[in-house]
Amino acid sequence: MRENMRTMIMLSISMFVLQLLSMVFPVNYMLGVHPRELTDIWAIATMHIVHGSWAHYIGNMFPFFIFGAWLSFINKELFVKTLIFSAFAGGFLVWLFSSGGVVFGASLWVYALAGAILSYFFGARQYIKAVIVVCLLGMYWAIPLVMGLLDFFGNTSIVGHASGLVTGLYIGYKTGRGF
Repeated sequence: MRENMRTMIMLSISMFVLQLLSMVFPVNYMLGVHPRELTDIWAIATMHIVHGSWAHYIGNMFPFFIFGAWLSFINKELFVKTLIFSAFAGGFLVWLFSSGGVVFGASLWVYALAGAILSYFFGARQYIKAVIVVCLLGMYWAIPLVMGLLDFFGNTSIVGHASGLVTGLYIGYKTGRGF
């Protein structure tokens, strides 16, 4: 778990530095995904570490650490698998299905971590733990997670959030089954 905490801290520091740079340079535009533009497909690897504003950065860091620590406690290898798989598979889905504009932010990872937490115990057939996790996530995170899947503010990447959730659900379930 300690290694995963270092990973989360290093990622958040990288995001912080890039957010500072974005005050001078259009870093989020350069490193974000431009849907279906072949020249920018490489950005599926970098879109998660840039944000549109300080509020966007801070809004992603709290659940990133909460869900990251929770998943690390459950299964430390699943944390790394989730970040890597969702970065590339989820990023590709964003590149393929988003409807325009530049897409960026760690919220894809946030949704992937939440999805992996939700599905891991179902995959492992530990249903009592699965129900407890669903209840805990439901009590504390249902409204923010659902609001993120709906575009209340006009600038939310529903595809980014949904692809994070889908990739997290998949990798959590497969890992729970012994994959």
